[in-house]
Parts: sequence; structure tokens; C-alpha cells
Amino acid sequence: MVATACDPLLGGRDFDHLILDAMRDDYQKRYKLDSYSTTKAKLRLKAECEKAKKLMSSNVQPIPIGLECFLNDMDVNGKMSRADFEELTKPLLERMRNTIENLLKEA
Repeated sequence: MVATACDPLLGGRDFDHLILDAMRDDYQKRYKLDSYSTTKAKLRLKAECEKAKKLMSSNVQPIPIGLECFLNDMDVNGKMSRADFEELTKPLLERMRNTIENLLKEA
């Protein structure tokens, strides 16, 4: 092994949280619902966002992010495309790029 590098504070959950926050903002604007008002609601939305992230890796079409009977028995729907996701995650991708560049300098 020639060199190693990492960012111990960067992982898949950081990407999940960006989607989660974006959907929370979207649902707040369109449905007047706070997705973080209960732990159950936040966990349901988080699970849906994790699924969407995985689907976006292999699809260019917008991925639906919706939940039935989410809060107050209201169904909510949103979507995110891979392009939206990439724009949202630019700061995290830049951190990854910096880590890789540092690794290559050390090698």
C-alpha cells in the first residue's frame, strides 16, 4: 500500500440527509407539514430518501419520493432527479474530490 486518505466525517448518510432536508422543505412549502414533527414521520421519510438515493444511481428519470398517510393521514408526493441530486450534493462531492487529490499527492 502506497498511501491512504479518508474523510471520517463524510459518508452515505450525509447524502441521505441532504435529500431528507430537501424533501422536508418541499413538503413544508406544498403541504404545510413539518416532516420532523414526529420521530416516526422523520424515520419514514428517511427510509424513503435512502431508497430514492439508490434508485438515482441507476436512473436518469426523476425518482418519486412519496408516502401514504404520512402526517395527519395526508399522502405526500415529491420527486428528485439525478441532476437535482448532483446539484444538491456538490459540496460533499467537492470534499470527496479534495480527499482523492490529497491521496494522489501522497502516493
